[in-house]
Amino acid sequence: MSVLARKGFKILALCAILVLCVMQLTPTSEAAMAKGSKWVGNIIAGSVPSNFGTYWNQVTPENGTKWGSVEGSRDNMNWGNADTIYNYAKNSGIPFKFHTLVWGSQYPSWITSLSEADQKAEVLEWIQAAGKKYPKADFVDVVNEPLHSPAPFRNAIGGAGSTGWDWIVWSFEQARQAFPNSKLLINDYGIIGDTNAANNYVKIINILKGKGLIDGIGIQCHQFNMDTVSVTTMKNVLNILGATGLPVYVSELDITGADDTTQLNRYKEKFPVLYESPYVKGITLWGYQYKATWIDNTWLMNSSGGERSALTWLKEYLATAPSGPTNTPTNTAANTPTNKPTNTPTSTPTNTPKPTNTPVISNNTGLGDLNNDKVINMADVILLATKFNSVQGDGKFVSSYDLNNDGVINMSDVIIIASRFNNVINSSNTPTNTPTNTVTKAPTNTPVPTISGTALRDYVKAKGRLIGTEVTGVFYNNSDATYNNILKKEFSMVVCENEMKFDATEPSQNNFNYSKGDQLATFAQNNGMQMRGHCFVWHSQVPSWVSNGSWNRDSLLAVMNNHITKMMTHFKGKVKEWDVCNECIDDGNGNALRSSVWKNTIGTDFIDKAFQYARQADPDSLLFYNDYNIEDMSSKSNAAYNMIKSMKERGIPIDGVGFQSHFVNGMSASQLNAIDQNIKRYAAIGVKVSFTETDIRIKSPADTAAYQTQANNYKSLMQICLNNPNCTTFMMWGFTDKYSWIPGTFSGYDNALIYDKSYNPKPAYNALKEALMN
Repeated sequence: MSVLARKGFKILALCAILVLCVMQLTPTSEAAMAKGSKWVGNIIAGSVPSNFGTYWNQVTPENGTKWGSVEGSRDNMNWGNADTIYNYAKNSGIPFKFHTLVWGSQYPSWITSLSEADQKAEVLEWIQAAGKKYPKADFVDVVNEPLHSPAPFRNAIGGAGSTGWDWIVWSFEQARQAFPNSKLLINDYGIIGDTNAANNYVKIINILKGKGLIDGIGIQCHQFNMDTVSVTTMKNVLNILGATGLPVYVSELDITGADDTTQLNRYKEKFPVLYESPYVKGITLWGYQYKATWIDNTWLMNSSGGERSALTWLKEYLATAPSGPTNTPTNTAANTPTNKPTNTPTSTPTNTPKPTNTPVISNNTGLGDLNNDKVINMADVILLATKFNSVQGDGKFVSSYDLNNDGVINMSDVIIIASRFNNVINSSNTPTNTPTNTVTKAPTNTPVPTISGTALRDYVKAKGRLIGTEVTGVFYNNSDATYNNILKKEFSMVVCENEMKFDATEPSQNNFNYSKGDQLATFAQNNGMQMRGHCFVWHSQVPSWVSNGSWNRDSLLAVMNNHITKMMTHFKGKVKEWDVCNECIDDGNGNALRSSVWKNTIGTDFIDKAFQYARQADPDSLLFYNDYNIEDMSSKSNAAYNMIKSMKERGIPIDGVGFQSHFVNGMSASQLNAIDQNIKRYAAIGVKVSFTETDIRIKSPADTAAYQTQANNYKSLMQICLNNPNCTTFMMWGFTDKYSWIPGTFSGYDNALIYDKSYNPKPAYNALKEALMN
């Protein structure tokens, strides 16, 4: 036999051995759809479905490992369902993910009544118990939904702290000790469709990464994002997450389709973006059986147990789809990040190894001696097998095993070992396995928007937002030229203070007065402004003929319908968004609907009716519910959110929620964070948010420090709006303290706006510009 033939035989033999090693060391489900290095898994709710292994090769308990399910009563652990799923995963040789340790939902209700010291002790006890019970869990969702459902006991475990997210850091520190052999993940929703949310998410991730506490990124990918998200946005988000160097795991995928064709087309468009991404290492669907998913029409099996079209397609796609990522994502656009800089003179150092089809290896190097025992032999093959098919960025990937530096550990690296098999290494000639020069992935800079002027409206336009103000009575008689000049120079949206409310526009039944609304609408059109309409249905400023009338349900509904229809028809094409209903939620009484002529006569569905009438009158205007004290997280804000969420689910035509935002100076970081989280949960249900009546009142007399604090608060609010794509409008309830409503309403307070009484811009004005310039 020739030397070449013997060498070829040796390579084939080693490859065969490696395949056997990989089969033994890399769990896979032979029957499952996914055949490559990436899993496609699903959840198990109760007992294991008989056909689970036919389709899926990874498992996550739906509820069985959530704290609220396990420890419903203090110190009484129920692991039954979790045991069933964990044992199934281990017996089947597929990855098991523990979901989840710390979450602001589905936690034991008893913990909220404990002292902070006891809360911390109980959280620690829970994490340690979970780690002791499932030490071989492959993955652990340590903190779930930190951006949307932060744990109510978070102050007990670190609160914001120095990082802003110390409670998350603490949770990961405890999880690392309790689960030393597991990959630790963070998990949240609303990321895949929102690059701003992705960037905010990465801020937390980078804190954890800097401390060596995180092994991967979970993104939920639920239908409320997936049904409508563009492929471009998905790729941009994955690039943002992938730039961290951590693997991405799609954790809770579901896609709706009232009919099979709709669901199929969505899967065909969206699923390959995830599966073929070089950053995504696994995909877990959130249910698949008929009537066993949390959202209707996301199931992949019909009522008779047959496959829906999307599941049949998915099976066919996975049979031939590329299971491993390419080393460098295809650069399809000039602004798409890639693993290597392009078109840059210094992008490829001359001494950086380049992958080739046949690597040239110097026989006097130690390349291939993975265990550093000075000989290249079967021990190194076995080590390589443990990392087979891992890629750069994966927690399994080890750079020294990537012998040809192509970013993936595969058969090319086996061939290198085979070509040097039984070589004895001279330690004096052994190079380090890490190249001395590496190329750092440079993020693509976002183009700086063009600013056409120096006013607030110029800066905000570049951000794709509107900035506006309430217009007070002095405007209508043209008695203050400075007021009008600042109004048209600085703002891109206006709203009447009182002049379009029910009592002003219909003082007697069916006799309408549109004059002042028309005056402001004309001013807005002449100066390139948008206009808000405020407001139709309110318990206050209702004309006496309405509040004192003898109505029944039908007759008052007719009054409501007539008023909304006449107003919206008259101002059609002139008003961008309307406050259809204003301040309908009571401050007390369990945050039920407040008493009003509308609720008391029509019933609790008067809000639904108002929005339905408004949509019929003008299909093009955006329809808002507007209220105060619903901006951050509180019982009233929860009542507003639940009401609007229910409206969306029932098909009531609502587009947005207005946060009135009448604040007191000195807003805390926790309050500002809660506002941000509240906006994000509205984004998740497809609802816009507008700051509609913003002012920040200062206790009199005000000093320099108070004005600077106010400026910081205004800046933070604008930054929150800019960081959330569903926040489209930033309105203030006036712009000069000269005509503010605050002193007459809040005793001892004044100076709530961004210009003083002499029309001098205050620090708050400049702070808004600073936020818009960044």
